[in-house]
Amino acid sequence: MINCSFINHYADSGGGIYNSRALNVTIFNSTFINNDVTTHLRTGGSAIMNPDGDNMTIINSSFG
Repeated sequence: MINCSFINHYADSGGGIYNSRALNVTIFNSTFINNDVTTHLRTGGSAIMNPDGDNMTIINSSFG
């Protein structure tokens, strides 16, 4: 993913991105702002959830 914006997203897990079973993910020059989880347990990443521990590279990206 290149030059992406994830703003004001909400989900049960991974408000911005939920990566499940992807082999390799690269995020470059992207922005994550005000993403959140909606479950009361708040157990899954508000910006990014990577539950399977897949390879993920994040370069020159911002979170706020």
